Amino acid sequence: MKTLLAAVPLVIASSLTHAADCGTVTIAEMNWASAEFAANLDKIILEEGYGCNVELIRINRNLLCLYGV
Repeated sequence: MKTLLAAVPLVIASSLTHAADCGTVTIAEMNWASAEFAANLDKIILEEGYGCNVELIRINRNLLCLYGV
């Protein structure tokens, strides 16, 4: 039990360090429902869980085909 209690501050400090390192993340938001849901879910997780600044960019599927993606 003492070992567990000693590890808690290390875990908290580690998670705070990672949150500070996150910075700004850009996520492509496709124009179909499941992709919109996934992009917004990722945005919530990154903002609320890791303190990131998240920007969603709308991408058209036809534009991706143009670039061969």
